[in-house]
Amino acid sequence: MNYIFFYKGDIKKHIYESINSILSVDKSANVYFCSDKIIKSSSSRFNLIDIKDIQSDLVNEIDKIEKFEQLDNNPLWETSLLRVFYLYEVAKALGIEKFIHFDNDVVLYEPYENLKDNFDDSKINITRLTNDMLIFGYCFIGNIEVYKNVCESLIEIYQNKSANEQKYFSGKSMVEMRSLHVSYLKNPEYFNILNSIPNANSSFVFDPLSFGQFLGGRHYKKFSKGYLDKLHLTYDLMKNNELNPKYKNGIASVSYRGINNNLANLHVHSKKLSKFKPISYENYFQSAK
Repeated sequence: MNYIFFYKGDIKKHIYESINSILSVDKSANVYFCSDKIIKSSSSRFNLIDIKDIQSDLVNEIDKIEKFEQLDNNPLWETSLLRVFYLYEVAKALGIEKFIHFDNDVVLYEPYENLKDNFDDSKINITRLTNDMLIFGYCFIGNIEVYKNVCESLIEIYQNKSANEQKYFSGKSMVEMRSLHVSYLKNPEYFNILNSIPNANSSFVFDPLSFGQFLGGRHYKKFSKGYLDKLHLTYDLMKNNELNPKYKNGIASVSYRGINNNLANLHVHSKKLSKFKPISYENYFQSAK
């Protein structure tokens, strides 16, 4: 399976570790990393793509939207939105119809072949974090044309940014996770929400962010292990100890009412991915040591 990523700026250690988890766990994985930096890997399955080589009509279109420049004071939010469009352009340039993407602080534990029964090949399969946010904790794009439709819907959503912020979020800033939610509301047929609660009919569940944040804490927040966010959909269950994530000996799992499912991924907000490596972890980058 193909994995596509987009990142601007210096490559941090946790990014190498995230890619290492993919190459270690999914032996059929081909990773395409679109960046403005040079990265060298010992794996022939890692492919570096220069941002300058990607011509993006969709990115150019959203750059024209004046309000986009005022999306958020944090430039990371802007980059997070841009990557949605670059993912499409990279896939189109390479002739890729299906691919996986997730945030760069995610550890992978299961290969695509073990997870594919959870996916709908005609939709965008993605994790939900809150009632008004979809998040790239894990995402499988099963149809590039459907993904293009989502990208185009996001452009329309940002063309009416202020109105949509008032209508859906009481004026709160419409970062990329919220705009994906609006796209979902307008076009639910494009999306399949991945399950995060263990059940008897599945062997695996997906971490939007809640489990990794609980186990590893928050970024730049010392002593934040065990953190629970009241807005997360899992909050009540985790607060009442009904939903319990754990990591031991290279395996991450979640238990719920007597049912235990392994996690396909763990979204480690603290960026301390080295504490949550999969069993088969190998290092394919000199800079990741």
